[in-house]
Amino acid sequence: MKYRILIFSILISCFSFNCTSEQNQGTKGNTTNSYFDVTGFFKEEIKKLEDRKIEKTVILNSLNQTLLLDSIDFEIEFAPFLSSSISQSALTGKYTVDTTIQSNISLINYTAKEEELKVQSIKITKSPNGIEQIDILKKSESLIYSSDQELTYNSNKGYSIVSKQKVFLFEPTASQIHSTFK
Repeated sequence: MKYRILIFSILISCFSFNCTSEQNQGTKGNTTNSYFDVTGFFKEEIKKLEDRKIEKTVILNSLNQTLLLDSIDFEIEFAPFLSSSISQSALTGKYTVDTTIQSNISLINYTAKEEELKVQSIKITKSPNGIEQIDILKKSESLIYSSDQELTYNSNKGYSIVSKQKVFLFEPTASQIHSTFK
């Protein structure tokens, strides 16, 4: 029974993230502001990773499992990243942008000006070779649930997704996915 409740709460949380994405972020595909195009970046990464394998560790509360996957649909794997775009015209002016350059490394930080925005921050680490790392913080809240996701992508290395959800009348759940490209 506990596992059914756990699975139900995870599904509700994931569904909630996807359902409210367009409401909070405008029309997808309309990229007329000057913010970094997260969706475009990950679509290019999907093309590069087409034939790669991943070692994936999934941790759900205190249970964990590690798998070696050789047939991966990166559109599904990267869904939380792909739904994190802030480059729609509806979001123009909704984020502050701070850029710091040290020793040929650029750090670009996008921070939401409003708590209601699902994507609260995006941090991009860029070297002369291209983007090295992207960190995304997503938050979502309603009367029946709250959810936080921390997404980290390391170019040519792997990615991690750390999620915490609380659904009304249920115990909080925590999940982690750590994947390494092989």
